[in-house]
Amino acid sequence: MKKILLLTIAMASFQTFAFTSITLKSEAKLVPGRFVKSLYFSTSDERGSDYCTVTLTSKENADSLVVAAGTVFEVTSIDQNACGNDWGHVCRLDLSARNHEKNVNLSLICKNKGIFARELTESKVNKIAKNIISVQ
Repeated sequence: MKKILLLTIAMASFQTFAFTSITLKSEAKLVPGRFVKSLYFSTSDERGSDYCTVTLTSKENADSLVVAAGTVFEVTSIDQNACGNDWGHVCRLDLSARNHEKNVNLSLICKNKGIFARELTESKVNKIAKNIISVQ
């Protein structure tokens, strides 16, 4: 009975653990934002009607901060809509991640739009944002 209960909990929370880390594929230079009081960098990648936007922020007291390609961010929160029930056919994924060494936060917003929109999986996000990040 205990094994069945643990298996049920693991299966119910599978999506929560599907995204564990995000790796930058190219260097990012954070500079002071126009409207925010922190260092800021943002970029997007599109594949047809699908897109992902990656935003990096840091409260470091510096003129700029360079985050090297290959920097790994630990996923801290995941919010994904139940797009199977969305009549507008828009699937959205919001991830927050953090790199403690550089004291940098990462925000990832991805949308899959259209009549064939489906839940955003690791492979789908990697396909959309292949020039920016790699998600695991």
